[in-house]
Amino acid sequence: MKEIGIIDELTDLNPDLSPNLIQELKNWDRIIEMDISYRADDGSTKWVKAYRSQHNNNRGPYKGGLRYSLDIDIEEVKSLSFWMTMKCAMINIPLGGGKGGICVNPSDLSKSERTSLAKSFSKNLGSHIGPDIDIPAPDMSTGSFDMDIMEKEHFRNYGKKGSFTGKSIANGGIAGRDIATGLGGYYVILKIIEKNKLNPSDLSVGIQGFGNAGINVASLLYGLGCKITSVSDSKGYVYDESGLNINDLITKKEVTGKIGSKTDIKKLFDHKYDIFIPAAGIKTVPFVDCKYVVELANGPLINENEFLKKGVKIFPDIFASSGGVVVSYFEWLSNTKNISYNLDKVKSELKILIDQGFDNLMKISKTYKISLRKAAYLIALNNF
Repeated sequence: MKEIGIIDELTDLNPDLSPNLIQELKNWDRIIEMDISYRADDGSTKWVKAYRSQHNNNRGPYKGGLRYSLDIDIEEVKSLSFWMTMKCAMINIPLGGGKGGICVNPSDLSKSERTSLAKSFSKNLGSHIGPDIDIPAPDMSTGSFDMDIMEKEHFRNYGKKGSFTGKSIANGGIAGRDIATGLGGYYVILKIIEKNKLNPSDLSVGIQGFGNAGINVASLLYGLGCKITSVSDSKGYVYDESGLNINDLITKKEVTGKIGSKTDIKKLFDHKYDIFIPAAGIKTVPFVDCKYVVELANGPLINENEFLKKGVKIFPDIFASSGGVVVSYFEWLSNTKNISYNLDKVKSELKILIDQGFDNLMKISKTYKISLRKAAYLIALNNF
């Protein structure tokens, strides 16, 4: 992981950083690999690989999502858990880094099979999770349905609330968790606009990935008046130089499962933008002609140096995509400390943390004459 190399570089900038801390962050506390079973609709028992990586709990309980994907493996889960540790430290919430995955095609699962799988995952993790140990959350292809089942199963066995976040409001979740990652990215862009005295209607935006984060940031920017000219997902790509109607695009995806008929999704990278937002997978974005990159995906850029050489400002994943874990933190506080949150409070407190993070990021980058990514990691290290 190049990010491990970054923290080595940063020890030269801050000699007060503990060598023991740096070494600790290069290792993982625990890697759990399991074969878990679920009951299929035909009555058979299916077995799948499942993982949970617990990177570091120096600052608090492990925190991180759980994804369903046929492509998931232990190395990806380890990398994602490291990012979560640094993300929580950078935005300065008292949580550590974890990540999980189940090697399964979610589109193949019926509701009853999904229920059985969620119960099995929660039961098999057992005492390795809990509100003071490790708190999983939704990630790619999972949501409140899965978290509700896992929370109920864990409570049935251990009697503790708040072991999972991203639950439905009826089952202990909080308003705003479903839009949190996109909302956090939107607040980052609001700060870019404010600091640079930009006019939203003059800004062209490209978005790679039209899942939860991509849809929500697109909707918010469209409402602000930005011109979103390109959007892609795993199945297609759409472009309109004059700007897309995002509301129509969201409806089209809900109805048809697709955003358009164009399948050459790499053409998204051929256009020029003011702001480019990667909100899809790891290492999928070559150079894009833009002024700002706001990373809502983890580690999306294939060659960051090319962007930096051409003066592109990159707002890194461990800052720009932190909205999800911040609002999960609020939900955890609600479950364990009985702190009440409504949507307005979630939005205002998230914005405060993003604004503080943004100002700190710019200050550290300028002071040390380093990239925003290195600045974000230096802030994270200084918060340990």
